[in-house]
Amino acid sequence: MATEKHIVQLHRWKVLIQDRMNSNLKISEFCKQNNVSKDAYYYWLRQIQKEIVAEAKSKTNKPAISETNTFVEIQPVVSTRIPSLTNKSKPSAVIRGNGLEIDLYEDTSANFMRKLMEAVKYA
Repeated sequence: MATEKHIVQLHRWKVLIQDRMNSNLKISEFCKQNNVSKDAYYYWLRQIQKEIVAEAKSKTNKPAISETNTFVEIQPVVSTRIPSLTNKSKPSAVIRGNGLEIDLYEDTSANFMRKLMEAVKYA
């Protein structure tokens, strides 16, 4: 757990590093102008990178299967045209992953695709 002092320093250095990036100065020039050592600059740059990675991991570390049973309702798409069963048209896109293969045709609705992707997210 980060101390309050560490959090304040981290914020200060986020601002300083962003200023350096916006200035287009070399790191050594920026450090000299702002009376900070390159060692301190690189230390805090690593701390900020670690924080970003930790945040990204915490957002993406979701279980492959939810701990509760979850169902996504998919409504059938009502189309004004009925595709021919003998129509051998090629799909516009094919999604493959996790042992699944999904063919999408150009008349597939965005709403259906969104619900389908939600349903297979944890497949």
